[in-house]
Amino acid sequence: MTVTIVGAPAPRRRVEGRHTVLVVGGELDAASLPELRRALRAAVDEGATGVVLDIAAVQRCDREGLLELARLRGRDAVCRACIVDVVGARWTQFVSVLSADPPLLLETTRALIRELRRPHVVETVAAG
Repeated sequence: MTVTIVGAPAPRRRVEGRHTVLVVGGELDAASLPELRRALRAAVDEGATGVVLDIAAVQRCDREGLLELARLRGRDAVCRACIVDVVGARWTQFVSVLSADPPLLLETTRALIRELRRPHVVETVAAG
């Protein structure tokens, strides 16, 4: 399956067992988020128990993109057995967000970016 993110090269999808890696490039913003959500939903609907959003090729991510990545990370809202993680986050991808933030929000935004840069560990769901 090929997913096209607006203003970006086509992300690639790689399936490894029941885990899917969605490779996203270009810009991650309000215009591209619906396509990302569709790709994620398709992976979950096809039975993925883990989805990795590889954003290393993303050149720019705006506030909406940052908040969506934070919201998506963790257990999928629909399929609680599916874990979503984000890898490849770099400070330079979020320069536009950081430069536009008022001083009172800056530390909160930095903390959110730091969290995206850490490996995400989620407790396993007991099969039953």
